Amino acid sequence: MTLHVGNFTVTDGVSGNHEVDLIQRGGGNYTYYKDGSLKSDENKEITNIIYDSYLDKPKEVQLTGSRWVKMSYDGGGSLLKREFSTGEYWDFVSNTIYKNGVLYQMGTPEGRAVYQNSNWQYEFFYQDHLSNTRIAFKANGSNLEKTSETAFDPWGVVLRGAGQVNAYQNRFEFQNKEKESTFGLNRINLGARTYNATIGRLDRVDPLAEKMRGYSVYNYVFNNPLRFIDPDGMAPFDDYLIRGNGQIIVKNTKNDNFDRFFTEIGQRKVGTMVIRYYHLEAQLDKNESGLVRFPDSGIGYTSYGEAEKGGLSTGVKKGVAFEENVGSDDSYLKPKTAAALFGVINETSGKGITLSLGDMSSSNGSDPAIAGNGTFHHAGHGHMGKRIGLDADFRYVGNDGQSYRGVMNSKKFNLEYNTAVYEASFRFGFDSKNTYQGKTGSIAGVKTMGGHDNHGHLGFKRNATIFFNYKPYKQ
Repeated sequence: MTLHVGNFTVTDGVSGNHEVDLIQRGGGNYTYYKDGSLKSDENKEITNIIYDSYLDKPKEVQLTGSRWVKMSYDGGGSLLKREFSTGEYWDFVSNTIYKNGVLYQMGTPEGRAVYQNSNWQYEFFYQDHLSNTRIAFKANGSNLEKTSETAFDPWGVVLRGAGQVNAYQNRFEFQNKEKESTFGLNRINLGARTYNATIGRLDRVDPLAEKMRGYSVYNYVFNNPLRFIDPDGMAPFDDYLIRGNGQIIVKNTKNDNFDRFFTEIGQRKVGTMVIRYYHLEAQLDKNESGLVRFPDSGIGYTSYGEAEKGGLSTGVKKGVAFEENVGSDDSYLKPKTAAALFGVINETSGKGITLSLGDMSSSNGSDPAIAGNGTFHHAGHGHMGKRIGLDADFRYVGNDGQSYRGVMNSKKFNLEYNTAVYEASFRFGFDSKNTYQGKTGSIAGVKTMGGHDNHGHLGFKRNATIFFNYKPYKQ
């Protein structure tokens, strides 16, 4: 096909169907329902899309040649099944996926486990700053064997001929979201809406459109795919780029409900520009109190203790009666505190240390507590709104680099490792005023405090100067 634009002529030199080409199919038109939802797309050979009236999600996509795709959801809108007119079908049970009734793959923190020939085979993913899987490896004896390499353009279109196709299909390479590759649709299911990377647009009106009136209701990531991602088809969110030197670069987004945390894993210099490589540690939801729940485990850390249920807590503190509605759980932090803690963990894990984390704040920012009159109240973790989401406990580190359950004067206590934890915490904005060791401790520069002989306490500084706003590089 040849396009004539002004004095320019563009000829498509590639035959066949590809994610991006200049082949016009039919009139190349799009039609929409009155509510703004996509009805047909001649370029994708879609003749009609039928939506679930309650969930506002597509339940059947009809294509030319009597082909179709049908979707089933649970009551909350999560995809349970996808069926094709070819007889192929996929079932989704949390992070476990079945193809044609046979176990296919299971997601893992490092990549996925695929089920081949009645055996599990682990694949490890190397992802870019947008969580796109760029390279996948598997073990081959004592060596690593590359199973795929994928290059994307900024909008998510796969660049053919620039990598290696996985022999065992991975439908979740783009930001861990499923691509509908059957029939060459290449539509990406973000959750609330479906994304067409070919044109960089979504298929329905943004449910949060009123909050972003300066943008098209079909826009993807504010038309800036190098900076933002869209986790569920609604609003983008903040990124925290946690550098090894203690600085944290913040990419702010308004009206967001999610935050992502990246730790620096390497860098190289090109001329005057420093290129940094980051690893995605977590994508965390923000609750109504603006707090994120820190994960229970990850690279270089685990957690200990049972989560308190919360409820109405009453009692007397320093002679003054109090009554407080305590939130549930004990693992909530302000996003900036969480970013700093990821920085500490990234540094200490590089020294062979695995930290076991304890109490933080409850879900509404109060101290973790067992509801009732005069019952346990872990002071200093948000009590009465004074330290909301700023503090975290950890068990001391033993000679083997692992946190242990015990006191500081135990033979297990390793001075070098525990000093490294506190030094990293100060580098990432935890301050000496609110960071403690036990009364028997001897770590220089760390305040001693009663009740902390069996665990350390990291207190974040409210106005820590380690945060910097993101600025794009300019030559």
